[in-house]
Amino acid sequence: MNIKFVKGECWDIPEDAEVCITKYNSGKVVLKEFRYKKPKGSQKGKIKKNNRKNIDEYKSKKNINRSIKCKIRPLLENNFNGGKSEIFVTLTYSKNMDNFKQLVPDFDNFWKRITRKYKNRYRLACVYVKEMQQKRNSWHIHALIKDLDGNKLYIPNETMGLIWKNGFTSVSRVLSGFDLDYRQMNEEKKMEENFFIQNERWNIKKIIDYMCKLKTKEGYIPSNGKLYGTKGGLRMPHKEVGIYKDFIQENEKNLRITDDEMLKIIDKETNCIINHIHTQTFIEQNKKK
Repeated sequence: MNIKFVKGECWDIPEDAEVCITKYNSGKVVLKEFRYKKPKGSQKGKIKKNNRKNIDEYKSKKNINRSIKCKIRPLLENNFNGGKSEIFVTLTYSKNMDNFKQLVPDFDNFWKRITRKYKNRYRLACVYVKEMQQKRNSWHIHALIKDLDGNKLYIPNETMGLIWKNGFTSVSRVLSGFDLDYRQMNEEKKMEENFFIQNERWNIKKIIDYMCKLKTKEGYIPSNGKLYGTKGGLRMPHKEVGIYKDFIQENEKNLRITDDEMLKIIDKETNCIINHIHTQTFIEQNKKK
């Protein structure tokens, strides 16, 4: 089925409506209500083996979007909030790397070396994604790395390159806000001369959007390949199902709403509305928007 999403006018969610609740470590809570429930037994149909003659060589755009929306973005948003305990790293190859399967063993070896070197200083964890550098037709890796104990994470770019061993690297500080204090950034440059800091505004939201972009993944990821990986036991946000009235009563003093959105799912062929998804985003009262 070919579908599209169109923004619609929000209405009040019924008190007795069943809602899907997703809770993030940052204090953000996302609540979703589907106006029409799927009938039992209408889950994804099983594909018979004898009908699977033509298997695509690469993951489809729909498949990649699903992985980004349901796996990569929630994982990043649940575990990274910006701050001095986090860094954004890009690992590239000096020679053109066209072997997708080699990326995982290369990163595994890199991770063994970096955790061994800093085992007495940091307790490291990360999420990494694989991307195709289109100009060179070469694979590279982006990673968000953090110290789980919240210590200031400082690994000079020169050291990062020696640990990576396969080519060039860049390291950037991760900022929690949407704006940079350039005076503070310049001071950090003076204090940490070997630390590579991007001139752009690398706040956490921009980095997550950058790691989740579709352009450098569509048409390149093998059908049996994985877009991303994790190290250090990072977890997905907690999900549960509840009743809207109960959720509001339990959290009206602790949470405040920051976003309210309605999306209509429309069948492109018939132009009929298949479903409505009402999404409300909340955050803890003492957290900034």
